Amino acid sequence: MSEIIWIPCEERMPSDDILDQFLVIVREKWSDEDYIYHIDYATNHGDYIDNYWDTYNDWNEAQEVHITHWAELPDIPDSLKVGE
Repeated sequence: MSEIIWIPCEERMPSDDILDQFLVIVREKWSDEDYIYHIDYATNHGDYIDNYWDTYNDWNEAQEVHITHWAELPDIPDSLKVGE
């Protein structure tokens, strides 16, 4: 299995040169002091979250949500590759 390497958004963001898909960690404000975290799938050319990401799931616009980390998608298993 490919290892997923999570990159904090504070350290760097994906290159703007290439439109791509990524795994992302979404931090959702749950109450005044608590947050919950979700894994989602997103593209890096959007404006839905943090004026940068478009996620697969729609988040409640009344909730405060931010992407904290992103990772490149792992390779698909060899058994699923077509023509090999």
